Amino acid sequence: MMTEAWMIPQSWRELWQEWELRGMIILSLTIQIVLVILGNRRKYIAGIWIRFIVWSAYLLGDSIAAMAAGMLSNNIGETDKGGLLDAKYELTAFWAPLMLLHLGGTDAITAYSLEDNELWKRQLFGVATQAMATFYILLMAWTGSHMSFLFIVMFSVGLVKYCERVWVLYSASENTFRDSIPDITTNVIKIMEECKLKELEGYHKERDVSRAIFNNNDMTDKKAFEVIEIELKLIFDLLYTKAKAVYTFWGIARRIIGILLTLIVLVIILLHEMVISKKKYHSYAKIDFTITLVLLAVAVLVDLWAIVELAFADQTTLWLIKNKKTTLLRAINSILQLGWLKKKSKTYRWSNSIGQINLLRFALQKPLPCLPILKLLCVDEILEIFQNETREGIWETNLKGLVFVECRDWIKLRGNETNPEEFHGLRGGRTLKKFGRNDIDWSVKLEMDQSILVWHLVTDICCHEDKYARAWPGYHRDCTSLSRYMLYLLVKHPYMLPIGSAHIKFRDIYLGLRELMEEQLSKPVKQEEALDMSKNMTAKDLLTVNDGDKSILVIFYACKLKSALNTNANDTWEIIRKVWLEMMCHVASYCDRKYHAQQLRRGGEFVTHVWLLMAHFGLTDQFQTRRNPTIGEVVLW
Repeated sequence: MMTEAWMIPQSWRELWQEWELRGMIILSLTIQIVLVILGNRRKYIAGIWIRFIVWSAYLLGDSIAAMAAGMLSNNIGETDKGGLLDAKYELTAFWAPLMLLHLGGTDAITAYSLEDNELWKRQLFGVATQAMATFYILLMAWTGSHMSFLFIVMFSVGLVKYCERVWVLYSASENTFRDSIPDITTNVIKIMEECKLKELEGYHKERDVSRAIFNNNDMTDKKAFEVIEIELKLIFDLLYTKAKAVYTFWGIARRIIGILLTLIVLVIILLHEMVISKKKYHSYAKIDFTITLVLLAVAVLVDLWAIVELAFADQTTLWLIKNKKTTLLRAINSILQLGWLKKKSKTYRWSNSIGQINLLRFALQKPLPCLPILKLLCVDEILEIFQNETREGIWETNLKGLVFVECRDWIKLRGNETNPEEFHGLRGGRTLKKFGRNDIDWSVKLEMDQSILVWHLVTDICCHEDKYARAWPGYHRDCTSLSRYMLYLLVKHPYMLPIGSAHIKFRDIYLGLRELMEEQLSKPVKQEEALDMSKNMTAKDLLTVNDGDKSILVIFYACKLKSALNTNANDTWEIIRKVWLEMMCHVASYCDRKYHAQQLRRGGEFVTHVWLLMAHFGLTDQFQTRRNPTIGEVVLW
C-alpha cells in the first residue's frame, strides 16, 4: 500500500528533481570562484570572516563536486524507448569531467591548514574513486557523437589537474620534508671527519653571508622586513598553494595545454549548437547549455588568471633577477605602472597589523548577553576574546625599527661568535642587568605567562600615571603596543609561547581582577578608576593575599614591580621597552616552527617576522654548534 507524502508539495518535489543537479553544479562553480578570489588573500587579511568563508568553501568544495558526480551517475541510466541516450542526459553527462576540474582545486589554495597536506593519501584515493565514477559515466553516456569525444578530452584535463593537486599536497607533507634530509651514517669516524670538513669549508657560510647583508649600513629596517615578507610569502605559497607545481616547466605547460584544450572544446560546442539551431534540429535545454558554457569559460579564466599572476609574482621576479633577465623584468614593471594596474599591482604579503588585547578592559567589560547559553555551546571565551581584540597597523608603530636596531647593535657588540641564548634566552634579564636593576629580575624569572601579565599591568599603570607629563610619548606608544601584543599572543595563540607557559587560565585572571577591583571600591569599576587604585597599592598589601589566588598574585606582583620602578627616572621607559623587546624575541625564537607556519594563513604574525629576522642575523639556534662535540652528540647530530 502506497501513501502520499504530504510534508512537501508535489510541485516542490518536481522542481527539486529538475534543479537538484543544476543547483549542485552551480554551487560547486560558486565555491571555486570564492576560493580563487579569497584563497590567496587570507595571507594578508587577518579578519575572522575570511577564514570562515575560505574554511567553509574548502570543506564544501570536494563534497559538493563528489555529490554532483554521484547524481550524474544515477541520472545517466535513463534512456528513451529506442535505447538511445536522451539529449538532456548527453549534455549533463559532460559535466562529470568538469567536476574533476573542480576537485583538482585552484592554484590559490590546496591546503587550508598544514594538517591538510598530511591527507594526501585520502586525496589519492579520491582521485581513484572519482576517476572510476567518471569513466563509468563515460561508458554509460557513450554515443559516438562529438560530445563523447569531447568528454574524453575534458576527462584527461580534469584527471591531470586532480593528480597535480595530490602531488602538491604530498610535496608539502611533513614526511616528504623529512625524507628530503640525507641519511646520516652511524660511522663515528666518518662523522667526525665530516664535522671537521664542515668547519674547514665554512659551515656558517650561509649565516655569515646573510648576516653581512643585513648588517650592511645600507640596509634599513624597511628593506630588511620587506625581504622577510617576500621570504614568508614564498613559504606560504609552498605550504598552502600550488606554487611547487605552478613554477615549473611542466606546471606552465599543463596550464597552457589545459587552456587550449578547454577553449577548443568550448568553441566546438558553440559551433555545433549554432549549426543544429539553424537546421531546426532538437537542441539541448537552454539552461543546461548555458551552464555548460559557463563551466568551460570559468575553467579557462581560472587558468588564465593563474598565468597572469605567475607573470607578476615574486617567484618570477626572483627568477628573472637570478638569470639576469633585466630587460624582461623592466618590461613587466613598466606594464604594472600603466593606469589601473598600478593600483591593482600593489603587493600585499601579510596583514601588516598586530593584535592588541588590554587586560583591564577585558576584566571590566560587561558580561556577554545570553552567557549561560554561550557557555553551553562552548563559544563564550571565543566571543569574549573577539569582542576585546583590536588590530593596530604595524606602520603606526616603531616596532620594526626597534627590533632591527636591537639585533644589529647586538651583532656589532658581540661579533660573529655571539651566543643567541645571551640575546633572547633571559626574557628581559639581559636588559635588567645592563641597567643595574637586579632587584627586579624576579619579575622575568616567573613563568612566561605570569611575566607577561605582570609587565602588562605595570606598563598600563605607568602609562596612566605618567600620561599628563607626556615626557616620553614615543616610549609610551611603543611599550603599550608591545605590551598589548604580547598579551594578545598569550590569550589568542598560547601555543606560540615556550613550553610550560600559558598554564594560568586567562578567564580566572580577569574575573579575579574584576572581583578585586569591585571589592576594593564597592561598586562597578571603570578602567581609569582601576588604574588609580592599582597605582596606589603597595607591596605590603601582598602579605594579605591568598597565595592560591593566582589572579590576585598577578596584580600584586605588578604593584610590587611598579613600586620598584621610578616612572620619573629617565631610564624607566627604556627599561620597559627593552624588556618587552627581549620577551618578544624570546617567544619568537622558542616558538615551534610549525606554529610560525600556521600563522601565515591567518594574515601572519609580527613575531614570525621577528624570528626570521633573527635567523638572518644568526641569532637563532639552528646556526649554533659546539666547538668540541662529544661522540654522542656527534652521532645524534
